[in-house]
Amino acid sequence: MVKLLIKVLPIEINKMIKNKNGFKAENIKDLEAQKMGIDNLTEITDNLKGNIYIENIITSLFK
Repeated sequence: MVKLLIKVLPIEINKMIKNKNGFKAENIKDLEAQKMGIDNLTEITDNLKGNIYIENIITSLFK
């Protein structure tokens, strides 16, 4: 599986977590989600180096 690596400011991640019930790709324009094809079936996990790995199914982050 290919992983896309992008940098995201911690405040943007916090905003996403706080707004998890209304999560839509349109809400994370800072990640250029529309260009990258990221939607509500995309998982975002932190590798502890400030980088965010985009995988599948965002719901695991927001459980």
